[in-house]
Amino acid sequence: MKKLSNAIEVANWYHIQIWVKLQRALGGYFEEQEDPYLFEDFPIKDADGSAFVVLIGIDRSLGAWNYLFRELDPERESVKPMIRMLMWLRQEVEKYSPRHGVLSGHQKRISLLIMIVF
Repeated sequence: MKKLSNAIEVANWYHIQIWVKLQRALGGYFEEQEDPYLFEDFPIKDADGSAFVVLIGIDRSLGAWNYLFRELDPERESVKPMIRMLMWLRQEVEKYSPRHGVLSGHQKRISLLIMIVF
């Protein structure tokens, strides 16, 4: 029962966190498009960092939803759309990733920090 409760908690947390970080990533992306010279001296752009956090959130959320899919047999059909939507969202966010899934040294350190914090 504890694992089921944890999976629901994770899905609920990332449901909100993904949206917030995605808005920040998109806002930063559009700001950079308007004035690219403003951000050229920054080694890691805020939009890239936020998109990276979105990808981590999607992965963790997918883990929770997949657990719910396996454990809640009567609810499988209602869980499938969430899994499909998260997989689609991941592909869309990765399209705007400058490294297309290849982590730089900075991003590896950031992901380690995020895993420790969360």
